[in-house]
Amino acid sequence: MTSATSLSNVDDCESCVLCLSKYNRIRPSFCQCKHCSIPLCMDCMKEHHEEVLQDVAQISHQYNELKELLEMKQKMIVDETTKSIEDVNQYFKTYINELLETQEKIILDIEKAKQDAQSYVLKIDSDLRIVGIEIQVASICMRMQNHRPVFHVTFCDLKMNKLNSILLGKCDGCIEIRTDGKDRFFITTGHHRFYIIHSNGEKQTVNLQNDGDCIAVLHNRRVAVSKQRKDMEIIAY
Repeated sequence: MTSATSLSNVDDCESCVLCLSKYNRIRPSFCQCKHCSIPLCMDCMKEHHEEVLQDVAQISHQYNELKELLEMKQKMIVDETTKSIEDVNQYFKTYINELLETQEKIILDIEKAKQDAQSYVLKIDSDLRIVGIEIQVASICMRMQNHRPVFHVTFCDLKMNKLNSILLGKCDGCIEIRTDGKDRFFITTGHHRFYIIHSNGEKQTVNLQNDGDCIAVLHNRRVAVSKQRKDMEIIAY
């Protein structure tokens, strides 16, 4: 707000600055504006006072606008910073969850591969045991008796110690032996007879409809017997 000091005597009076500059007239000044340090007459003093009030109001308005803008920018900085931190936290949370899921999947795949490998090794071991039984445990020997060939089956353990021997009779040399891996051995003689024997000496004789010299062990306790792959017979045991 404009403040003024009245001049004490006429000699000290100066002409009103606004009258000279704005209205092209000369009037003695009545007072001096302390804020602007210019001499003013009474009328110009009132006018100058109103102008100063308008300037103050405009400056105050600009100040409030600038203050509001600064507050808005400050809030924007805080909001954007908070959002950025939340986005980073969410990204790493999602990324960590994906890594954990990938880790779990890899571990499950490794465990499955381990189980598959163990099953495969066990199957190979089982197959080797069956092959070992077929090759090492049971053997067929032929010899001449009364001018005709006869054969017998000899059972040995894995150290080739003799366990048992079973005489089976005549043959024509076309002998084939198979096993189901459960201590059951199937033997063809090239004739109508088919044998199912065990290492303990138990023997079962089956009369075939045709000669047989080929054996195939099937599922569900069945055996296929044929002569040179002809006239196949299925035997259940």
